[in-house]
Amino acid sequence: MSGINLQEADFVEIRRSWKKAEAKRGLAIIRERSPRSLAWLLRHHAEKAISNEETWLRDDVDYALHYYAALEMACLAGIIRVDTLPKSEHATAMRVLNDPAVSTYYDEHYRVVLPRLFRLRLAGQWSMVTASAEARGLVTDLFRISAPFDRSASIETFLWFLDGGRRWDESEDKYVDIDDTLNSVLKTRDFGERLTRRPKGQLDRSVHGLSEFVEFSVAFDALLAEAGALPIIRDAMWEFKSYWFKKFRRIIMSRVRGTVRGLVLQVMAVQQVSDDLKASVAAEGDVVERALQRLVVDRSAFHHREMPYGVALSAAVAASTKAAKGKR
Repeated sequence: MSGINLQEADFVEIRRSWKKAEAKRGLAIIRERSPRSLAWLLRHHAEKAISNEETWLRDDVDYALHYYAALEMACLAGIIRVDTLPKSEHATAMRVLNDPAVSTYYDEHYRVVLPRLFRLRLAGQWSMVTASAEARGLVTDLFRISAPFDRSASIETFLWFLDGGRRWDESEDKYVDIDDTLNSVLKTRDFGERLTRRPKGQLDRSVHGLSEFVEFSVAFDALLAEAGALPIIRDAMWEFKSYWFKKFRRIIMSRVRGTVRGLVLQVMAVQQVSDDLKASVAAEGDVVERALQRLVVDRSAFHHREMPYGVALSAAVAASTKAAKGKR
């Protein structure tokens, strides 16, 4: 690796993985829109419902913020340092994350902590690093298991619907959304047919995305368990994906028999297995149920006003904020 050090190489890899076309479009939206136009686009949905067209634009902004969340995860684990970032990257991040409309969007409307921490890190007001081989390995594994999650067209469609979007489905000859996905889940035969065939349209793709989301949940839950000895890393890893699990809890679980087991039973019901495999399928169902219970119910309900990011990370953020105020 002559001519490039490890920090630079890791940054290049993170930028390649997370600063995708969508993130670049998001940065362009932030750069080119007037302050008033950007503030309206990034308003809280309670102020006025978000249109389908606005959902596309906000989605691109979310990709940009997720890129900065990935950089914060890498800094927190000691994989990269902000002083190794290219000057242009540093300047762009400072401008974007300090933009009034953008910071209100992620800091107040929806309380996404990792972009905020990266902003503070860039300004020298947050320097937490858990530099160890274990921390680096955990975050590297987080990026690894997230790759298919963030690149899958099926998961992207499911999450688009979960976030309030809709799309025209040629095979259904209508616009489809999360309600159509849930209606399929509640009809075991329809759900099974869609899940066991190659996706024909957006609704099929969303059904496949739901199944892939459940598979990711099991791997993510196991990784969080591995991080138990590093609670700040564990809490930050949770924050990296928590938005979708909170959404899942509010929108999905309230409709699918109201329980994790209800969803798991629906997913497992489409499995066509012989008698000698029923035990292993039941065991798999138990694993899935426990993982979703921890992620969707326990963790999503656990965060509260005093400890919004988990006990360890919230305490670290509070201590850092107090120290920064003491220096003024």
